[in-house]
Amino acid sequence: KITRKMRQRPIEIVKLRLDYAVKYYPNYLDSPAVAKFIVPILPQYHEVLFPDSSYWAQGMFSDDPSQYTSESNTIKKAYICHSNTTQICLGDLLLFYRTSDRKSVQCIGIVEQTYRGGDINIVLPMVSKRTVYSRGKIEEWLQKETLVILFRHLRDINPVNYGELSRAGIHGPIQAIRKISHAEYLECFK
Repeated sequence: KITRKMRQRPIEIVKLRLDYAVKYYPNYLDSPAVAKFIVPILPQYHEVLFPDSSYWAQGMFSDDPSQYTSESNTIKKAYICHSNTTQICLGDLLLFYRTSDRKSVQCIGIVEQTYRGGDINIVLPMVSKRTVYSRGKIEEWLQKETLVILFRHLRDINPVNYGELSRAGIHGPIQAIRKISHAEYLECFK
């Protein structure tokens, strides 16, 4: 079994980013020193994980508490994938790109922790009440080496569509986690 180490940055700098985001929520640091990643998410998972930007959030039953699940009703969330990236670190910004239908970034989060591996006894307690996946689905994911990203949902934003991302220099289909430059970030999100 091959295990790759996640990239490390000086802990005092990255811890400051997360501490700032926690203390001054929903504000966060987004200087050139903060890495930014576009993270693709399928619509059905986006609907549950980010309910405030869902289709039903503006509907007749938007105030119905039964529509919200534990993972949707918290700012602490989890993203699980098979990405090969080893670049994501504590304090990095995540720009969630809703694929297929809206093809836009609508939600921003900050990384709290990452884990790469396949141990259900480590992953399940980490993601409990933070993910849209059932235990069975998590076990399926863990058949291959899996990346777990624990993050805080910072805020929803006005949608930044694929055309705007492309004009900023972010080209090609967004099917995997990808790092973007601070200049590209500023072009789209400021």
